[in-house]
Amino acid sequence: MTPLPSIPHKKAHTLCATLLLALLCGSCQQESNKMPQPDSNSWVMRLSLQPSAGTAEGEAQAFEDGDQAGIFVVKRTGDSQPVLLPRGNYAHNVRLTYHGTWISDQPILWADDSAHADIYLYYPHVASMASPRHWEADIPTDQTTNGARRQADILAGSAIDIVPARDDIRIGVRHLMSRVVVKMKAGKGITGEQLGKAPLEVCLDNLATRVAVDIATATATTQGTARGDVRMGRTDSLTFTAYVAPQQVTGGRFITILYNGDRYTLSRTITLQAGTSHTATVTLNKIDGNMGVSVTGWNTDPTDYGGAAK
Repeated sequence: MTPLPSIPHKKAHTLCATLLLALLCGSCQQESNKMPQPDSNSWVMRLSLQPSAGTAEGEAQAFEDGDQAGIFVVKRTGDSQPVLLPRGNYAHNVRLTYHGTWISDQPILWADDSAHADIYLYYPHVASMASPRHWEADIPTDQTTNGARRQADILAGSAIDIVPARDDIRIGVRHLMSRVVVKMKAGKGITGEQLGKAPLEVCLDNLATRVAVDIATATATTQGTARGDVRMGRTDSLTFTAYVAPQQVTGGRFITILYNGDRYTLSRTITLQAGTSHTATVTLNKIDGNMGVSVTGWNTDPTDYGGAAK
């Protein structure tokens, strides 16, 4: 990823979540469907969120105070990997809140010190979902605020076949959405200062806005027929950013720019890929309004999407 200083994208910081874990002897065990309570033997399991191997450097989430994530824990009873269930997992959609470190709504405790487990984490947290294997989420169409963009930037990751330990357990998290950045550039007959102060609005046109997320596999696909224009957030005077569902744009209108009451549109064929940032540099010429667009990404995208807007 090529960082843009004014964009609130993810920074490579190590972030830790703490969940209480108790190592309880057989005489202290309760009914299997009840989680034991902490006692003097309780100790802390630390979850460290890291960029996953499949994403570019510097993508760990720069979380803000009050951000909320969700966690699922599935106990293992043998060598085979258990299924993440629609409901009734050992820990099911427990909310974590970030206050410098992660704090869970309830302690998550093991019954013994040899139990293996799979841990799944996603962001942002939602109170309820039909199934973590098919979570239907709506991508905000108005992303003019930082909060809306953070809600649109869905993350997921997992740690598989772990045992209780005092060391940090690393969970690789990845972006499931595609990031689009439009950078305005002054061309003929206009200065950057004039462009930066002008009434300016940028939209991504007619995109699928509903996704089905599989938290177990950290993947998202478009769902249903819902489509809309996504208003991008102005993250500095000449830069606009939005997070959208991975999808194929097949030659239709892609970007609309409103400048001083005039409308400019750009049509393109482009594949918006998960975990990839597509940066379109748009040069606006005051004389004829022509715009040239090129796109690069966090992951290498050699295609030149340049052309004139009408």
